[in-house]
Amino acid sequence: MDKIDLNQQSYIDLKNNIINRLNRIEGQIRGIKKMVEQDKECTKILEQMSSVRASIDSVGLLFVGCSLHNQIEEKIKSGLSKEVVITETMKPFLKRFFE
Repeated sequence: MDKIDLNQQSYIDLKNNIINRLNRIEGQIRGIKKMVEQDKECTKILEQMSSVRASIDSVGLLFVGCSLHNQIEEKIKSGLSKEVVITETMKPFLKRFFE
């Protein structure tokens, strides 16, 4: 993860938040494996898988925010207006991830 231009404590908090979420996801995956080993109901396993997917998406949104922040800050430093920067940054970003 590129270090975003926040104060050091905010960066540390963000990084710790992501690591904690990934640790939880890792635990959820181990739980699913255990459910399979114990022959639990498929619907219960699918519910847990859905939960893992939502957790991964949540972490992904943190990285999306980090990436957008970095791109916008870099372009603003180059002298472009905020409006132009946001438009230029968002269009290709959204196209890349949501096309």
